[in-house]
Amino acid sequence: SAFRAAAAGADWNAAPFLQLPTDLPGAASWPITGASFILLPTAAAQAAHTRATRQFFDWALQHGEPIAANLDYEVLPHAAIEAVRQAWRNALPEQR
Repeated sequence: SAFRAAAAGADWNAAPFLQLPTDLPGAASWPITGASFILLPTAAAQAAHTRATRQFFDWALQHGEPIAANLDYEVLPHAAIEAVRQAWRNALPEQR
């Protein structure tokens, strides 16, 4: 798919959260591909809510691939998933 081709062309190690799947190199990449972003504060007034939200998204990253595929959604490349988890470890070390 166009998203998978665009995601494969992204450099997830260099700048994982600056990679937009629009107009990336690759013959199968399509310049109009969208992505959703979730922003969480690193120091929230209600840390338990932030921790629960992160745990939900971690569960989704770990178990959501077959669910997404059954709904005809593309899944994140494993390099992007690891970049997200590394960012969590860096920003939220107490929540490992």
